[in-house]
Amino acid sequence: MDDVAYLAVDDDPRMRRILEVIFTYTLPSRQVAIFEDSTDFEACIQALPFVPTLTFLDIAVQPLDGFQMLQIIRAQPRFRGTLVVALTARVMPEDVQRMRACGFDGLISKPIIRQVFPELVQRILAGESIWYVA
Repeated sequence: MDDVAYLAVDDDPRMRRILEVIFTYTLPSRQVAIFEDSTDFEACIQALPFVPTLTFLDIAVQPLDGFQMLQIIRAQPRFRGTLVVALTARVMPEDVQRMRACGFDGLISKPIIRQVFPELVQRILAGESIWYVA
């Protein structure tokens, strides 16, 4: 998985640490960026030294929410092939429907299950559409 690059945006320090450990040790990649919020999001992603293969966006981040960040990613030709998955506790049917309609490639609900998350990531990378609500 060395060629896989990850980007995540999450305001929860515990969640960021869990993702860092998973992306570093369980699904090892040397190309990982984890942002604590969406301040200057467009400039931050443009400054990345890599193009993320897979991006995880918390929906309830500030100042831009996950939907706004998704629009920014989708508007950038550089990120055309990037998969974007919502990582959120907002999993009511209407929330999931909105995520689908807005163009997310999938959903993994919070809190993530550490034993299940790596398998879900591998399935997403293999091309499967994952809308996982625990």
